[in-house]
Order: sequence, then C-alpha cells, then structure tokens
Amino acid sequence: MEESFSPRKLVVIIVEVILVAMLALSAVALVQLYWISPVGISGPSMEDTLYTGDTVYVRKNPKSIARGDVVVVYIPADYNNYATDWGKYTGENDDTERCPASRRKTFDDFFSAMPFFGKSQTHDDTGTEVTVEDSYKMIIKRVVAIPGDRIKIVEGVLYINGYPDSRAGLFNFPFDYDYTLEEGEYYILGDNRRISRDSSEYGPIRASWIYGKVIAAHTQGSFKTSI
Repeated sequence: MEESFSPRKLVVIIVEVILVAMLALSAVALVQLYWISPVGISGPSMEDTLYTGDTVYVRKNPKSIARGDVVVVYIPADYNNYATDWGKYTGENDDTERCPASRRKTFDDFFSAMPFFGKSQTHDDTGTEVTVEDSYKMIIKRVVAIPGDRIKIVEGVLYINGYPDSRAGLFNFPFDYDYTLEEGEYYILGDNRRISRDSSEYGPIRASWIYGKVIAAHTQGSFKTSI
C-alpha cells in the first residue's frame, strides 16, 4: 500500500533542504574567507587591464609576491596624513591585528563572505565608490618592486634596480626619489599611470596590508587567468 505524503514528511524535507543549503553556503563562505574570494572593480586606475564592473579572483595568503603580480591591498584611509614628504608611512608601527587583510577573522567576516551578500568593491581614489573597513580602504594595483629592490624616480621616470619601468613614466611627480625597499615592503602602481594614486603618492606598502594576489579575472566579458 502506498504511503501517504503527510505534513510531517513535508516538514522533514524542508528542514533537510535548509540544512543542505546552509552547509553549502557555509562551505562557500569558508573558501572565500580563507582561500579565494571575488572582488569587484570600481575606478579607472588599472585600465587598460581592468575596468569598472569587472571581477577579479583573489588568492588569500599567497606563498609569494613577485614583480608584475596584481594585488588587492588594504591601506589606511588616512595614509596621507602620516606620510613624510618622500612617502614613508609613519603611522602605527605594527597594525597587523587591526588591518582587515591580516587581523584574525571574526563571525562577521564569515557572514559577509557568504554568497548573496554582495562583492567587495575596490577603489582607486579617482572613482566615486570606496570600500572602507576599520579605517582601511581597499585598492587594487600592480607590484613593481619587492623587498630589496631600489626605486628611483628621476624627472618623472621610474627606475627599478637601474632599469626604466616598462610602462609610461610617472607624470608630474613633484620630486626625485631614491629608496631601497626594506623587508616586508612593496611598491605598487596602477596600470593607468596617468591618473592612478598609488605608491608614487603613498610610498611603499606593508606586506601585512596585502589582502591577496589576483589569480584570474572576468573582464570585458572574458575570463582570464593572467593579467
């Protein structure tokens, strides 16, 4: 005899579906919190590589950062208030436990990493949107120099270890600059050098501010694994 479909069975099925959905969302949240996370782009500082509306996929805690890598970084929103006239940040000595890129993860972070709660938006100081979290703002730039590299800017032209930068020079840079990056320091620039606000203005950024390295991007309707 065929067993009837009772309201109790319907409730059991609904509960099972909800539990499976919650587990799936939790699994995605954990992946995005600790491994790979999508980040939305806002602003023109990385054109003609990335554009407003594009999405990049960021590998958290990368084993290494090399010249040419594109990285998403949290820098202090008040960076310019603490920079010397040659761009060295003189704010808090060790902000590892406060910076969103390096501090311990919380339940709020886990909740925010779940799907359907929106993508983080980067901002390059020339657009209208900005992601500010715990007094840090999120930006996306390209690494042009790593610890131990010597940065020189002479008459608006950038030199890395004595070699001129492969992209256009730094326009209207107000003074010459000569600095060797210390351990844990990186020099980052936007691909659109004419308008990007970056290390040419902030100075070097700290390793603890690096949210992650871009490993792929969905840009202009195409999926790319190298940018």
